[in-house]
Amino acid sequence: MTWLFHSAGYEIFFNRDERRERKPALPPAVRRQDAARFVAPLDGDFGGTWISVNEYGISCCLLNGFPAAGAAVAERQDYISRGMVPLALAGCVTTSAAAGVVRKLELDSYRPFVLVVLAPGRRGLTARWSGLALELRMEPPVDQPLVSSSFYTSEVRRNRTAVFERVMREFGRDRSESHLEYHRRHEPEAGPHSPCMHRPDAETVSFSHIQVAAEEIRFLYVPDSPCRGEPLVPITMARPGSGRRLLPS
Repeated sequence: MTWLFHSAGYEIFFNRDERRERKPALPPAVRRQDAARFVAPLDGDFGGTWISVNEYGISCCLLNGFPAAGAAVAERQDYISRGMVPLALAGCVTTSAAAGVVRKLELDSYRPFVLVVLAPGRRGLTARWSGLALELRMEPPVDQPLVSSSFYTSEVRRNRTAVFERVMREFGRDRSESHLEYHRRHEPEAGPHSPCMHRPDAETVSFSHIQVAAEEIRFLYVPDSPCRGEPLVPITMARPGSGRRLLPS
């Protein structure tokens, strides 16, 4: 996951890596939670999501976390899918409301996760559940990229961060094109360490690009690895008070 903040909004860029035996996801569609419309793809196995954005410009991004020492995560088999967490927050109109929902979750029912909530105005929320404790910060993450990998975790994070810094220097740190380039990169090769990941048992299965502007929200989705997939027709959604209609762009 990487991101860009702008004066009236922000952008999110997100590669989803999954095991090859997982079912294909349902593509993004306009859905409703409470009184809010939101756009999200849905996981094909459990019905949750890893990324969503609602009409108020509140986005939720979920990454798998890793258990703290002493957390008995592997011993349980009755967990709720972590993908249900972003769905529980999809109707929130502020980051404070999102924090309230997270605090009320029965966290022992979920495997460890990292949840990032972004909002216009450079506001955000970062929640980390380790299996033992919740760390909740009322601010967006600082360091990019955010990386989740169960395969040589430290090495993968180190390589993808180095690639990110090279791409930002080459293309410019505050440009969408730089982030798009990063998420389809194969360095040092198309393998487990590259941002666009490919392993015998898993690979990058989709790419999401959310743009939140003053009047509308745009969700572009590639239902495949970004190195080879073609994007679906983007979904646009008007922000309240803009007078615009909801329609494909």
